[in-house]
Amino acid sequence: MPQAFPRWTHVVLHQSATADGPTADTANFRRHHVKVRKWRDLGYHFVVEKVGDGYEVLAGRPLNVPGAHCPGMNRRGVGLCFAGDFTNASPPADQLEVAARFLAGLCAQLGIPLENLVPHSAYLSTACPGEAFPVEELRSRVRGYLD
Repeated sequence: MPQAFPRWTHVVLHQSATADGPTADTANFRRHHVKVRKWRDLGYHFVVEKVGDGYEVLAGRPLNVPGAHCPGMNRRGVGLCFAGDFTNASPPADQLEVAARFLAGLCAQLGIPLENLVPHSAYLSTACPGEAFPVEELRSRVRGYLD
């Protein structure tokens, strides 16, 4: 019997907790999730990371497949990972801006309200996406694209 298409109601925000360099890290994240964690694919649906001189949103799991990023939310929450460690410092403004533009389109397309852009820590005892991650600022930037 075919698997039911997920009904996306949230976006769960993550950090990679690794340094973000100028080369694409998504392939390394995918390799780790598949080879070490034994998952079928990268756990996140999208990754926002530095590629060359700028930031890009790279595809992970397809949206017709549940995530593997947040127990209890994998069938309702699109997984969005920000490459970097935001324990002590916020993501760069350019990374937030690229994510905000992307999220505005994603939220509009899927009917996800801004208050449902939530940190991973809202569902699991974890510091992810980092104590310095500015969830409210991100929501505000997304709102700017939707207004």
